[in-house]
Amino acid sequence: MDTAATEPEPENLGVHDCWRYLRSTSVCRMAFTRGDTVEIFPVNFVPSNGTLLIRTGPGTKMDAVAGRKAVSLEADGLNQYGTIAWSVVVKGHAAVVDDTEDFQDASDAGLSPWQAGAKDSLIRVTPEEITGRRFVIAPPTRWWARRNRPTGPEALPGIKNCQHQQHHGRSPMDAHKPVAVGISDSAPSRTALQWAAARARRQKVPLAILHVLDDRWMAGERIEALPYIDVLRKSAMDMLEEAGETVRSAEPDLQVSLELLEGSVGASLGKYSENASMLVLGSSGHSRGALTDRALQAAATAESPVAVIGAGQGGGQGVVVGVDGSRESTQAVAFAAAEADALGEELTVLYAFTGPNRWIKAGLPSSSFAGHVVEEEQVVLSETVAGLRQDYPGLVVHAVLETVMEPADALVRAAANARMLVLGSRGRGSFGRLLLGSTAHGVLTQPPCPTVITRLKKSRHDT
Repeated sequence: MDTAATEPEPENLGVHDCWRYLRSTSVCRMAFTRGDTVEIFPVNFVPSNGTLLIRTGPGTKMDAVAGRKAVSLEADGLNQYGTIAWSVVVKGHAAVVDDTEDFQDASDAGLSPWQAGAKDSLIRVTPEEITGRRFVIAPPTRWWARRNRPTGPEALPGIKNCQHQQHHGRSPMDAHKPVAVGISDSAPSRTALQWAAARARRQKVPLAILHVLDDRWMAGERIEALPYIDVLRKSAMDMLEEAGETVRSAEPDLQVSLELLEGSVGASLGKYSENASMLVLGSSGHSRGALTDRALQAAATAESPVAVIGAGQGGGQGVVVGVDGSRESTQAVAFAAAEADALGEELTVLYAFTGPNRWIKAGLPSSSFAGHVVEEEQVVLSETVAGLRQDYPGLVVHAVLETVMEPADALVRAAANARMLVLGSRGRGSFGRLLLGSTAHGVLTQPPCPTVITRLKKSRHDT
């Protein structure tokens, strides 16, 4: 299969990037000739003053390098997403060194061989040539055409009705979970109801319309409060039934259910979200984002993605997602890409961080430090975008690095005319005790468009 027209070109690395990758790992392979054969060994190493130090013991390696043997070393690895591979090759000469300072350098750098035993010798490899490449990992489907296999009960003996389906943007367990929308008597809530109904129709799942009766103020006065509770319940059910009729008139084929919950608004909606594919809420419209904001409470505790909709929102073009290299933002990117692909929209991946220029303006000496910081963050953004283009070849992706504005401000501006903004539940800079990151909190105080907060899905190895 000819894939030349669809695969991105490999990138040749400069010397600076090669050394950066070498410093990120501690294992490489060392190859050299011995007589008529070629030997290759895995070795632990550390970069030191433009050379590579290897600690070893008596044996083939030591015998081979006794007279400044020509050697080649190769190291490789993957990015944190498993979508980008890199490889660095060093060609040079190896020699045994016994200088005390060299051993001290190796010790300070943490050179620790994996294998136990007598390893009291130090080899220094002086590079004469360093080359490297970085490239996008092609999925197996680029090379092997998918075979037509039988489906149905006859496909696997003893297994009935076993099918494998791919669900972009949601897991198979979420395939039939309803879209839940919490309503109140407000304009943003009515917009959220319309948005949730349209999403449920597209996803071909039921719609659950919820209202929470916050009865905590009646605690300790239950008997005296009974007449008021009955009035509030009837009023709430009237509002739910009216909302149900509105949706059924607009979406007659949509399965709609009405549920009245009682208790804390945030806790009740958060608990219900365990059985929903998405929880949709209207924004409060309060610019200060007080802790009593019910949308913020639900977004902080929900187990499903939470969409916060402002009054009159629902148009716009394009999907915007904020990234910062954290696991939360990685899952947010996956969700946003699936949404953009399904909606036929372009995707903007925005990485906003306040660069070091403000520190330099504050009095710190200017140097190449600022440039190096920006380069490192650009790598994070590039790797994220590269993986998306593999998963969604037809998706138009724009990568934007913002180093001046604060993340929340940059996202609000970028998504002002967007169809959807997607954020992770927490970012790299948040404290573990906070359930909702500062960036998401800042955006949700005044969402510029329908804004979705994704929840980190923990693996079985997470604690």
